[in-house]
Amino acid sequence: MALTYTTFQTYPLEIAGITSEYNAKITAIENFVIEDLAYSGDAADVSAILKYFVFWFFCQSQVTTITAKTGETIQIQKTSIPALDMQIQNWNTGVDKLRTVFEITDEILDSMTGMTYEKIHSLVEATGKTVNEKYLSKRSIL
Repeated sequence: MALTYTTFQTYPLEIAGITSEYNAKITAIENFVIEDLAYSGDAADVSAILKYFVFWFFCQSQVTTITAKTGETIQIQKTSIPALDMQIQNWNTGVDKLRTVFEITDEILDSMTGMTYEKIHSLVEATGKTVNEKYLSKRSIL
């Protein structure tokens, strides 16, 4: 799909301050996600979904330390972490869209017995396709 910084300039994938200088990093993360996703079906099925997972990994890699000086000798360090709620929201949007590729709905999951990961595994297995199933698990703030 070749994502660029322009993908991340509008809501809900907006990353403040992103410029073309980040294109190489975005490409590297996109390549990582494609490889890590390990999807065995048609790549077109997941190409529009990648941006949600790239957003997550990009934000995770942007945790930085900022140093501010107050007075002559006092330094205050602050960790800058991109909004976690937006990261989780976009990860979960990617999960929902990827689940539709495998025809996994909340109703189907609710109708099955057992642990959620076991349900998802059996539904994925039934399609004859493979995927790194961590991309089918939602995240929460709790």
